[in-house]
Amino acid sequence: MKIDIWTHILSPSYVRHLEHAGRGPGAFLLTQRALYDIDLRRSVVDTYPGYRQVLAPIPAPHIFAGPSLGHPGLVDLVRRNN
Repeated sequence: MKIDIWTHILSPSYVRHLEHAGRGPGAFLLTQRALYDIDLRRSVVDTYPGYRQVLAPIPAPHIFAGPSLGHPGLVDLVRRNN
């Protein structure tokens, strides 16, 4: 069995934030559907027998949050993502 421990995922609330932000920082993350579509991710993983992933939140989501969020908003965003 192979276990991939370097796989990331976006929380639903962080995806909503990125969608609402539009073409701002981090919008490129939405082009990678496997980062937020669990069913797609599972279908890909299931095609490889003996392969598993440990999912972790994408690191440093505040970098892509954009300048519109103040400190409390950034703290809330990071909390929801984690």
